[in-house]
Amino acid sequence: MVENSTLHSPGSVSLFSGFTLLLVCVDENFNVIRINPALAAILGTDMAEARNKSVWQQAITGVDGDQIEKRLASLPDDEPGLWFASELGRGDQRRLISWHLVRPRCLAPDQPSMVFSGVDITALLHAEQQRQATAIQAHAIVRTAVDAIIVINQRGCIESFNPAAEKLFGYPAAKAIGQNVSILMPEPYASEHNLYMENYLETGVASIIGIGREVTGRKKDGSLFPMHLSVGEFQLEDGRHFAGIVRDRTEVNRMQAQIIEVSDREKQLIGQDLHDGVGQVLSGAAFLAKALSTRLRKKSPSESAQAEQLATLISSAISQNRQLSRGLQPLTNADELPSALEALAMQLETVSSVKCAVRVRGWLRGMDLNTSTHLYRIAQEAMNNATKHAHAKQVEVGLKVAPSGLRLTIRDDGVGLVRANHRRKGLGLSIMQYRARAIGGRLDIRSTRGNGTTIICEIEHPVGRQGKKTHGPTKKKDKIRKIHQAPASD
Repeated sequence: MVENSTLHSPGSVSLFSGFTLLLVCVDENFNVIRINPALAAILGTDMAEARNKSVWQQAITGVDGDQIEKRLASLPDDEPGLWFASELGRGDQRRLISWHLVRPRCLAPDQPSMVFSGVDITALLHAEQQRQATAIQAHAIVRTAVDAIIVINQRGCIESFNPAAEKLFGYPAAKAIGQNVSILMPEPYASEHNLYMENYLETGVASIIGIGREVTGRKKDGSLFPMHLSVGEFQLEDGRHFAGIVRDRTEVNRMQAQIIEVSDREKQLIGQDLHDGVGQVLSGAAFLAKALSTRLRKKSPSESAQAEQLATLISSAISQNRQLSRGLQPLTNADELPSALEALAMQLETVSSVKCAVRVRGWLRGMDLNTSTHLYRIAQEAMNNATKHAHAKQVEVGLKVAPSGLRLTIRDDGVGLVRANHRRKGLGLSIMQYRARAIGGRLDIRSTRGNGTTIICEIEHPVGRQGKKTHGPTKKKDKIRKIHQAPASD
């Protein structure tokens, strides 16, 4: 409330003139007594010109003065005044002003009856208009986005569910909003999601926020599908919120699996051609060179020695051809998987001096060659990563088969994926994921800095019949092959 004694006290003119607010003093008839320089600058008029003239014509224009006077007259006595808005200025310089009409206590007839105080809210209005325009634009982008966009709060409840999300998951937005986001996840992730959120909010340690990764989604009908999920976090007045962008990977993964399958098939064909074609030719040449050496032994010992050297070189080429063929076609029968893993371990030790142990528990028959080949390639890639990138000194490979399924485990004591892959994208890890999905399995990668890496591939459905081992040592039911006495576990 503005007191009359203040307005007419010594120094009131300089105080009145120094206000950054827009001020107008009027008498009981709403005629102008005084306006301050800030308002005069906006009006483009002299303070003396406006004096003793109607405030609705000289200072506050563009409003219904009679209506405002009626509103003021109807106010209770304990109400000091009312608010309204008007436009001031000329042309492009027009400003929007928020006015507060104040009724001070009158102490003398010649003192002002009322005071208008105004605030220029033009910038605020423009900012609000821009905010609304931005919000409308963002809403339009979300609604028309090809990818599913889901926003949740810090309790995990869905707050926004765009049309692409409706189409992808099968839930209408009205049914999804308000639900916990775990309805879009399969077990065990659905049950663990709230605990994950609580841990993140307490510790700030995230495993997926800010990092795009492939996960499994669950549709309304219960069907599962692979999806790429990227999550971002933002803060509002009511707390933290998380926006997830989801892209269906079903078709991409199917094409990638086909590419890998075609690549493996071509490798097998090349390996077979090397073994059956080039290998046979080299074997024939080695036989002839050996026979020639024998015939020349008495007639020309020097030429016989040369023929013997030729036979040795051809034998070396046969050995290299066999290794190359084996690398391209590691398995010719699904039952060769255990022995192929052992051969891979021996080769690993030979070329890298890394201790490697292979444990096979149980035996399987009837599993298709494609599944065995994919498992072999997963183990091969994991072992190569352990030696080339993780600098492991010890690798353990476990193959466990039971009526309920199969579990392949590769564990190393290297530096872990955090250090090993910080400079590279890790295409090998992605290919292992594709191979696992191609055989209906699930790949789990566990790694911590300095504590090595464990890669587990599980096929939960039955993969064959347990039976008796048909190769290698058979002293125990669970055959364990240890090299340099390296510890092994599955």
